[in-house]
Parts: sequence; C-alpha cells; structure tokens
Amino acid sequence: NARSAGSPQLSGSVRDSFEGVPSDESRRPAELVDSAADGRADAANPVDKAQQEKRYKDIRKSLPQLLPEQAGDVVFAETRFSDGNGKGVLFTNGTGTGKTYTGMGIAKHFHNQGKKNILIVAPSDNIIKQWEQAAEKDFKMPLHHLESTQDSGEGPTIGTYANIGKNDALISRDWDLIICDESQNLMNSESGNVTNALRAIRAMTRHKEGFNKWFEATHR
Repeated sequence: NARSAGSPQLSGSVRDSFEGVPSDESRRPAELVDSAADGRADAANPVDKAQQEKRYKDIRKSLPQLLPEQAGDVVFAETRFSDGNGKGVLFTNGTGTGKTYTGMGIAKHFHNQGKKNILIVAPSDNIIKQWEQAAEKDFKMPLHHLESTQDSGEGPTIGTYANIGKNDALISRDWDLIICDESQNLMNSESGNVTNALRAIRAMTRHKEGFNKWFEATHR
C-alpha cells in the first residue's frame, strides 16, 4: 500500500493483479495446491523443472545436514536470487520447522561459492546463540558476533537489530547476503515509523530509500 498507513484500500497495481482471480473459497483444494506450487517451480516448463531438480540434488549432496524440506527452501532462495527480478525471499514457515537451519543452509551455500560477506540479524543475544551453535556445530562456519556499534565484522557476521540500527560501519561492507530472523522487527517501532534497523538494511542492500543513509555513512 503506497498510501497512508491504515488505508483499507489496496494500491492500484496490487488491486489490478487480483482482477479475474477466483477467491480461495471458490477454488477446489487441488487448485490451491497448484497455485501455491507456482512460486516454487513451473511444472509446465520441463527445462525449469530439470534445473530445479538438479539444484536440489546438488544442495542435498553439499548440505546433507538439511531435511528435504529445508533443502527445498534453499533451492527456492537460490532460484529467487538468480532471477533478475528477484529482490529477496520471505520464509513464513511455522514455528519449529527449522527456519534457522534453512537460513544457515542458504548462508553455507553462499559461503561455499566464495561469497563470505554474510550478515545475519536477530532480535536478541539468546536467538543469536542458537544461530552460532548451529553454524559452528552443524555447518562448520563460525559467525563473528558484533561486539559494538563500531564493529563491522569479518566474514560471516551476526548481530542484533539494535546493533545494526546504530552501526554505520556495517554499511561500508559490500554484502553478498543478508538474513533477517523474525523480520517483523524491521517495522516494530511503537509509533509505526520506519525503524533504524530498516534504514540500515536499506542502506546495506542499496535500496533506493536507503541511498541517503548509505551516502552519509560512506562519504563522511
């Protein structure tokens, strides 16, 4: 919604995309399953399907610690990132489905390809410990824990939303991958305004709305 917060109307482009699309209530269960699967692979395109299957086999071989569903999520992310129009991916899997391992699988896959400028952001030190334990024990990829708001990290790095919101040193790094755990924290300010963490993420990812912050941090 490009208009003011609280507006009950969808923006024109979003509204237009739903024109002629039947509601979920009017569709059969099989149709809903097919609709949900469209985002993962185009079953009608044998080339795309073959590429997905090859990627999946490669991921299963290189990351055997992942469950099949987690490996499938890594493939989905890789496919999304390789798409010229793909800006990122949001996983909304339920609690207890192993999103931390999915995230570490994506990070390790990047790391194996020589893309080591990886940032993981989490809400608290307790959650960071879970990431660090998984990274070291099962992925053999220790994470640099940010020690202050002047610490830019080295290699795969992890920190809290509170840290990155005040840490301009991170903006100078050219990140290969940024993972936000519990990303609703990016919009969690009491007033409903954009948080410092979101401003930082936009600057680090070269988002157009983060240009001013990126410029201020890199051209002091």
